[in-house]
Amino acid sequence: MQIGTLTMLLVLLVPSSVLAQPEERIAYVQALARARIAAPDIAVAHRREELAQAEVGVAGVYANPVFLAGTATQTARVSLGVSLPLVVFGQRGASIRASEADLATVRVDSEVTWKDVRASTAHAFVFLWAVEQLAIVRTEASGLAQRLETAVVGRVEVGAAPEVEALRVRAERLRAEADAAEAAQLVAAAAADLGHWLGHPRTEGLRAAGEPSVPLAIPQLAELVGRIATNPSVRRENADARAFEAHAEREKALVRPNLVLDLGADVGDPTLPATNYRAQIAVDVPLFHQRGAYVQRGPSPPSRSPTAPSSLPRDASKHCPPASFPLQKLQIVQPLSRTA
Repeated sequence: MQIGTLTMLLVLLVPSSVLAQPEERIAYVQALARARIAAPDIAVAHRREELAQAEVGVAGVYANPVFLAGTATQTARVSLGVSLPLVVFGQRGASIRASEADLATVRVDSEVTWKDVRASTAHAFVFLWAVEQLAIVRTEASGLAQRLETAVVGRVEVGAAPEVEALRVRAERLRAEADAAEAAQLVAAAAADLGHWLGHPRTEGLRAAGEPSVPLAIPQLAELVGRIATNPSVRRENADARAFEAHAEREKALVRPNLVLDLGADVGDPTLPATNYRAQIAVDVPLFHQRGAYVQRGPSPPSRSPTAPSSLPRDASKHCPPASFPLQKLQIVQPLSRTA
């Protein structure tokens, strides 16, 4: 009983940072796969898609009919009627197409979000792997400085070396220990950054398993320029332009007349020999308001995306940054880390 009580007291009094956290090794491919599912930005993007999909259903909703019932003392004892809105001039279809265009834009935006999350996850993994290698090297350097200090202090004690050498190696040992502690803090920070993109609740023991994968052949800049049209960011701009046009068409369709069909019956009218049935159509004629301001609001959509390949100058490659430079740098760093 006393042993159990002491154990509980130790667990409560010792800070959580002192307790050893179990390491969780994750590979580069596993990190990307987990980010594809559990990243917070991906969850937000999926929620936006659901809302946009719901807006498509809202745009296609028919208006409810209106039922009327009444009575009178001098005419019909019972009057019944129903009012039916008739959407027959394409207003509903234009609204649905506008919402579908918005949905297409949101889906492309989700692809852009995934590309950003993938790049951020890859950068976080590479940084974690790099600082882990740095922490290993600095820890070994700290141990080497400690052994060197022990040897030099022994020589100073026997009078084989001046005392200033002991001070010098002590300063070097302290600096090596500070560098090792800094590297350990960098590892913790990199693990927290990677855990954010993975949706990981605890990141204290998150570590990189293996080296990040690097393409064997770096694509040329001319090949990358040829893929600009399929880039999600360019596709999102084009989808925005199509959505703008769809909304303009919707506003134009709403200018068309709205019809309302009224049906009714008068029962028990003493002035009439039988039940009176009536029907009429009400037309909403756009005389004073033709939604011109709604149609013309906002700039005209571009006929071609400014980032399309056909609109780039011929010497665009001279003005583009070398996108393959990080891959070249990583290919150089890997052999150096193995040598270190």
